[in-house]
Amino acid sequence: MADLTFLWGGQPFDAEPPDGVVSTPSEQLAQAMREAGIDPPPDIRLDGKLRRFSTGEKRDKSGWYVAFGDGIPAGAFGDWRTGVHQTWVAHLGRKLTPEEAALHRQRLAEIQAIRDAEVQTQRAAAASAIQHIWDTAQPAPPDHPYLTRKRVKPHNARVTSDGRLVIPLYDSEGQLASLQYISADGQKLFHPGAPVKGCLGGVGNFDAAGKTVFVAEGFATAASVTEVSGCPCLIAFSAQNIPAVVATAKRVLPGRRIVVVADNDLSGAGQRVAEHCAQQYGVQVVIPPVAGQDANDYLLAGGDLAALLRPRSDWLVSFDEFAQPVPPAPYLVKGWLYQRQLALLVGPAGKGKTFLALDWALSVATGRTWHGQRVHRASVLYLAGEAHESLRRRALAWKQSHGVSSLGHSFLSLFGRDLNSPNGYEQVVEHCEIVGLEPQLIVIDTLHRAFRGNENSAEDTRTMLDTCDRLVRHFGAAVLLVHHTGWGEQAQERGRGSSAWRAGVDTEILLVPQESDDCSFQIVQTKSRDAMPSRPLYFRLEPVEIEGWTDEDGEPVVSAVPVIAEAPEGQKKKDKKDKLETHVETIESAWWATGEQVVDGAPFISRDALRQYLVEQRGISPDSADVYLRPSSKGKLIAELTAAKVVEAVQDNAGWRIVDAGLAASLLLRKAGDRIR
Repeated sequence: MADLTFLWGGQPFDAEPPDGVVSTPSEQLAQAMREAGIDPPPDIRLDGKLRRFSTGEKRDKSGWYVAFGDGIPAGAFGDWRTGVHQTWVAHLGRKLTPEEAALHRQRLAEIQAIRDAEVQTQRAAAASAIQHIWDTAQPAPPDHPYLTRKRVKPHNARVTSDGRLVIPLYDSEGQLASLQYISADGQKLFHPGAPVKGCLGGVGNFDAAGKTVFVAEGFATAASVTEVSGCPCLIAFSAQNIPAVVATAKRVLPGRRIVVVADNDLSGAGQRVAEHCAQQYGVQVVIPPVAGQDANDYLLAGGDLAALLRPRSDWLVSFDEFAQPVPPAPYLVKGWLYQRQLALLVGPAGKGKTFLALDWALSVATGRTWHGQRVHRASVLYLAGEAHESLRRRALAWKQSHGVSSLGHSFLSLFGRDLNSPNGYEQVVEHCEIVGLEPQLIVIDTLHRAFRGNENSAEDTRTMLDTCDRLVRHFGAAVLLVHHTGWGEQAQERGRGSSAWRAGVDTEILLVPQESDDCSFQIVQTKSRDAMPSRPLYFRLEPVEIEGWTDEDGEPVVSAVPVIAEAPEGQKKKDKKDKLETHVETIESAWWATGEQVVDGAPFISRDALRQYLVEQRGISPDSADVYLRPSSKGKLIAELTAAKVVEAVQDNAGWRIVDAGLAASLLLRKAGDRIR
């Protein structure tokens, strides 16, 4: 079951093992290895010594583990060949005491020291072997099977006595650090015990005149880039290593134009790393247009790699290229939350904001319809800066109330981070990678606990909004900021602090407590940049006694969930009037924008003209615009205006005349006045 798990360290809320079964520590460690893709050794010893073993069919003992059996059984394990490195702690069937947690942290430090010592020993032993292998290897022939298959030149690569291609890796100071071996069929291995992270290789002449230096992931990709462009290319050897290579390139090649040629991975890993480099280092990015291809694949498939690598501005674009239709952002909660957008939920303290934000998050995580609105199921990241005990109760109450056994692929942070600090954004991305999360909804609750700076400062506000925009672009996610309203009585309809908060978001949602009931509230869209605002909704908080959970006095623990409520009677009439006024404003604006036609002495607008106006100027999708124009769509534009006798259909709904006497006269008089002037 994927319960709400924690991102930034600490023990989970529920420290008990799955299904309540407690196996021996050795068996648990073996199972953890299997889950990480490592075949465990038959005999596991929890004696605090670093032990090596063969993994799979290999006999080079690249697998390793270190584990202690006393106190809290814990350890670490990995595979030096594949780069796997993971810590482990045994399930005890209960939560750790504070003393045990402190001892566990101390033990992890000891384990790390043991592993670091072994790494240093291995690297010292590997350094001599690497230099000898490289010195005695022969220049690679142009007809080497791998080079032939990839259609690239040797570029100073060498071959071992058993025919494997050898590519050198250098550290950031230019010293030989490791070797990559590539077999005829393309299998790649790094020299055991030698470092890879932070190292780089290269093809081409880096001393030649020219400003551009490319960075690519693999040897064949780099070779293709250099051969097509004539420019040198650095090799990162993995997507995760590209940022380190870019940092080195910026340091040792000042003034050069750095371009990252990322792989178009199906997982999106290459694209995300490239975007990070563009944001962090200001480099340009090139990605093959076909999913699953790198630059070499693209070239071999007949793609025009030269055109792809040709310099182009990633800042300036022609209007013809820009003015192309793009699909609207897909919804997560229809009418309220959309992917690739930034939303702001504003409300007074203690009046239900977190109940609402959590309701959205868990609806998205489970794919449950949200109070009648369609929901797209997706992964969720809830960055909680406070009130974790309350969140625990509310999440359990939500599960119980909706009869849900799993909260999907959803994660919760244990404490707040200043996201606009120098490393705030990187920490979110790093920890999402650790737990295998690509969130499509990120909730930041509250803004105050995730923000460094003065919320009244437009400059400080801008740094936080920029960080949120980076998260939107990186994950293609919706980001929801939960924020307090202003302090004064006159500031209860806007967010606290700078007006830049509201200006910088795509959607603003105001939570308005109902005066007659402390447990009821209304939500209103006060800003909707790309679509017509959704109609306001009313909620009340319904108490939930959490099954199986009592306090120290044996009383049941109680939380609540939001449920749809009826609007107050007086408010129903006001909402209906406000909605009609919005529809009247829409038809009036559309008439002015589409040519000010007059038919039979009344203002007229054709169906095609009104549909075009809704799509192009109001940002409504074509399908939604068709719904707005149906006379049978209750609550929508034409149906409501027809029922209120503001418009009447002409020629079987081919268009509509404005027949409300006051509105028609006002429009015609203004039109005549404009013509006279």
